Amino acid sequence: MSGPAVRHPLLGRVIELLERLEDANHGALDAAADLVLATLKDGGVVHVGGSGHSTLFALEAFYRAGGLACINPIWHPALLPLSGGQISTLAERTNGLGAALVRRAGIRDGEVMVVFSQSGVNPVPVELAEAARAAGASVVAVVSRVHSDSVASRHRQGRRLGDLANVVIDTGVPLGDADYVAAPGAPPVVPLSTLAGVYAWNAVLARVADRAAASGVSLPVWRSANAPGGDETAARLIERYAERIHAL
Repeated sequence: MSGPAVRHPLLGRVIELLERLEDANHGALDAAADLVLATLKDGGVVHVGGSGHSTLFALEAFYRAGGLACINPIWHPALLPLSGGQISTLAERTNGLGAALVRRAGIRDGEVMVVFSQSGVNPVPVELAEAARAAGASVVAVVSRVHSDSVASRHRQGRRLGDLANVVIDTGVPLGDADYVAAPGAPPVVPLSTLAGVYAWNAVLARVADRAAASGVSLPVWRSANAPGGDETAARLIERYAERIHAL
C-alpha cells in the first residue's frame, strides 16, 4: 500500500495567504459587494480593469459562466503581455493611456470601477481609478499594500492606486509577487498575485449573491454555453447589455 500523498509546502502558503486576505479585508470585501450590488440595482455596469498580468482579472470577471453579465472589461491589446512582453511594460507606464481607456468606456455617475494591480504605482491603473472617480464612479482597488508602499510611483503626479480608491482590498502579496524559495540563495518563484486577485474578486461576487438572495434581487448571471439553456440565457443578457458593453 502506498502512503498518504505528501503535500507540497506551497499549498500551505497559498491557503495561509487566502485566509489572511479574507480575515484582513472583511469590511472592504463587504463594502465592495455593496457598491457592486448598488450599481446593478440601478441598472448600471461594473467596470473592471488592470494592466500587464492584471488584465487577467478583467477576463476573470467578464463573460464567464457563473459570473455577472454587467461587467465591462477595460483593457487595451498593448497592455496584454501576449502582445509583447516588453511592450506591455512600456504601455502600463504610459501616462495618458488609462485616462483614454476610461473615456472610451463611457463610465456613468454612480457606477463602480474595480482596478487590479500588484504594485499600484504604474500610470495606467492609477489613471483608471483617477478618471473613474472624475466620472462619478466609486473605485475598488485590489492591490498589495506592502508592495505599493515599498516602491516609487511612476504616475506623473506621484499618486498610487490605493490612495485614489473608495475601497481597498489588500491582497497581502509580498513585494515582488514571487514568494517560494526552494533553497537558500535561490530566486523566489511562484507569483501569488493572480491567485489572490481571483479569490478577492470571487469573494466579492459571493457576497453580492448573498445580498441579492436576502433582498430578493435577481442577478444577471451567465450560464455555461455548454450547458442546457446557456445559449438562450446568453442571448437575453447580450441584448440587455450590448449597448453598454462593447466587448460583447
